Amino acid sequence: MTKFFNAKNLHSLPDGGLDEKGKRKQKLYTDEHHRSFKLLVTGNSRLFYSQWEKPKHMLKESQKRQPKLTPLGSVEDFSYSAALAAHLKLQDDIKQGIYPETTKGVGRRKTGPTFETYGTKVVAGWADKRKNAKDAAGMKRIIPIYCTAINNLPIEKIGTPEVLDVMRRIWDAKPAMAEEVRALVARVLKAAAREELRPMSDPASVEAIVAVLGKPVKKRGRIRGPMKALKGEKMPEVHGRAAGHQEPVGTRA
Repeated sequence: MTKFFNAKNLHSLPDGGLDEKGKRKQKLYTDEHHRSFKLLVTGNSRLFYSQWEKPKHMLKESQKRQPKLTPLGSVEDFSYSAALAAHLKLQDDIKQGIYPETTKGVGRRKTGPTFETYGTKVVAGWADKRKNAKDAAGMKRIIPIYCTAINNLPIEKIGTPEVLDVMRRIWDAKPAMAEEVRALVARVLKAAAREELRPMSDPASVEAIVAVLGKPVKKRGRIRGPMKALKGEKMPEVHGRAAGHQEPVGTRA
């Protein structure tokens, strides 16, 4: 498995998968040419960091030297070359005795609303415009019932891996409902993108989901089952029954 990042694989590197609670785990990658230039991947979030250590004279007697990570910015806001330049400047400053601030969150993108807080609001507006009250109520229930895997995530960080976490539970078990859920998630994410709350992308497209989960399993009919072809010699009898037991044409005297 790839342990390094470079300018070409920034968007393809995976995170650490899911933990016991179903949340995405972080994974830290090192640049293939600069050992202290880092990339932290969590779901759809990718942040550049510069790693450094405090010199001994700046530590208290009880403290040990520990690596520190200074955020430089996100992949969405900075190119590889721009982040690398910032990293090299920071490292050069450290050599001259100028140390970065350790304030948390420096260089991070501002976190927007969660999928639940944003989605619940816009879906309510869409549902209220429906003429059928039952359809409107069903539309409003999708997010609290089926989107629990992404409801607490910032809407800007939701990508195809996160949408797949929602779809896996119902893709084959409830194919009709799965399509309704997928379509609603896609619509919410597109609306957020138009308000510049997330990148303009379509992580919930049919193509993206089918590429991983395959086409949903079609359920066979449980009432009548598949219809069998009728033999030719049975046709007059069936037509006679359908016409109310009338005599076939040509049999009268």
